[in-house]
Amino acid sequence: MSSRLKKKRVTVTDIAKEAGVSLKTASRALNNSPHVREEKREAVLKAAKKFNFRPNISARQLASNRSYVITHFYDNLNTDYLSKIYTGMQQACHKNGYYAVAEATDCSKKKFIQQTLEYVSTFNIDGLILSPPLCDDAALISALKKQGIKMVLISPQETSDEDYFVFVDEEKSAFEITEHLINIGHEHIAFLGGLKSHKAATDRQKGFVAAMKHYELTVSRKNIKSGDFTMQSGHDAYVDIMKKLPEATAIFAANDEMAMGVIMAALNDGKKIPEEIAVAGYDNIRFSSLFWPSLTTVSPPVIEMADYATGLLIRLISGETVKNKSHEFVSEIILRKSTNKKQSSKK
Repeated sequence: MSSRLKKKRVTVTDIAKEAGVSLKTASRALNNSPHVREEKREAVLKAAKKFNFRPNISARQLASNRSYVITHFYDNLNTDYLSKIYTGMQQACHKNGYYAVAEATDCSKKKFIQQTLEYVSTFNIDGLILSPPLCDDAALISALKKQGIKMVLISPQETSDEDYFVFVDEEKSAFEITEHLINIGHEHIAFLGGLKSHKAATDRQKGFVAAMKHYELTVSRKNIKSGDFTMQSGHDAYVDIMKKLPEATAIFAANDEMAMGVIMAALNDGKKIPEEIAVAGYDNIRFSSLFWPSLTTVSPPVIEMADYATGLLIRLISGETVKNKSHEFVSEIILRKSTNKKQSSKK
């Protein structure tokens, strides 16, 4: 049978015969239906792998009235973050026979919700991945739910009992990187936050404040400054911080771009990094390891989060009942050359 199958196009019927199951069972297994026993699913997938079989997408769409397309709607200019989300989506989609699509939108436009609903309807999208700030748009979420559109949220500010989402503990991560700065001897530490409307920025500030208070260090308006997540705002904030807190020996910025702006401003100011001022960021963007000096930062597992979120969405699309609606991921502290031990440690 194997030699004959190599000479002709392999069909689902061939896979069913090889796996010893019915055509209906083989089709369900290949379409990732939850209504298939695990041993039969494994037999079908093993047979499909043996003959390098992938279902024809057009045939699957016609047979199931699905598009097998999952879309990530975004309104975010952070290309590194978006790239990681798309990579994670692709990983999950590839494993399950789906296609990942990234679609930009502008939530400042009056009709953006209507346009989003029209897009989903026109292209018969099976499900959506939403990341900040769209995952925090209550009106959009409500409209999508009314249309019965399945979705999974990445790092939402607030959730309901109906929502499926993935997240990291931003406050804990910020506490830990601030603690790192304290443990290597810094007492006068400034924090450069992001937009106040951004929950992640707020949580990171909370983590910074909690760490400073835990170690009985001073927290005031002098050592907390707001930026807008851009490199320019980091550059400008450094100047303001050093005017108000000239004794500062370390700055923790709420994202890597602002941290890089701080470093450039400090170097222009004649400061040695990290000998005279240490700098830490958040996000572990691609250039954080290539920047000079390389940047100490918090690394959220964005690719893994998007992979899990997409896999969860596919399970929901397939009709599976998922009890655990949320999943927490853990960030990693990446130590690089922008921070090191000071000459005198905190006692």
